[in-house]
Formats: sequence, C-alpha cells, structure tokens
Amino acid sequence: MILLKNKYVQVEFWEDVPCIANIHLMPVLGKEFRNSLEQVLDLYKKLKKDHQELFWLADTRKFGVMSADDQEWIAREWNPRVYQAGLRYMAFIVPESTFGEISIKKYKEKVATQANSFETCMFEDVYKAKEWLKQMKKVKLAAK
Repeated sequence: MILLKNKYVQVEFWEDVPCIANIHLMPVLGKEFRNSLEQVLDLYKKLKKDHQELFWLADTRKFGVMSADDQEWIAREWNPRVYQAGLRYMAFIVPESTFGEISIKKYKEKVATQANSFETCMFEDVYKAKEWLKQMKKVKLAAK
C-alpha cells in the first residue's frame, strides 16, 4: 500500500513483513532530505500503534551522496527519535552509485556506534532484505 509519494521518495507499507518501505526515487539533500525523513518517521509512528513489531526497509538504489551536514543531523537528531518510536531493525538495499554506497556505509557505521541504536544490514535485493526483517521478527518474538 502506497502511503506517500513525491519526486524524491515513495513510501509503502508492506504488511507481510511488516515494514515501512522508504523507496528513494532520486538523489536528495538538505531540507528536502530531512523533510522526507520526518514525513516517513511520522508514518512509522502512526503504523507502530497498530503493529507491535514494525521494521524499516530503505531502498537506496537511487540514493545519491549524503552531505556531512545531513549525516550529522541524522545521527544527532533523527536516529534517537526513530529509536524512541520503536525501530530496532533497518534493512538497506545497496545504492547503485559508488558514492551513494559509501554514504550509506558511513551511516551504518555511525549507527553501530550510537547508544540506544537499531541494527542495520545491507542487501543487494529487496527479497533478501525482506527475508532478513522477517527473520528478525522471529528472533524478537522468540526472545519474549
């Protein structure tokens, strides 16, 4: 189900996982990038009310380079809020561009060093990412 679409992203809800799929349609920086992530976070919070386990899949194949300012903002401001909203697992589809891939890898490394952080994993295709998220759901449920 499509929840949001603009020229930068298409956001879908995939009930079978369940997850928010944040699909980047083109490179985006600065204000537009941050506004986009804020909108998706709002959607995540709304869906989380009805889904005890809700994951995030970021399809970054069309993602460009993330600026240093955006990297700092996401680490300092956005990550703590998405964690507080309940996110524990995020899957990435590897960007097509080398520069985009480097940006996402830097982000993944930064997330790993933050306190109260969520786990991230990178995949070449959507099917493998969805399967990993489904497996994380089973792990999480088994731990309860």
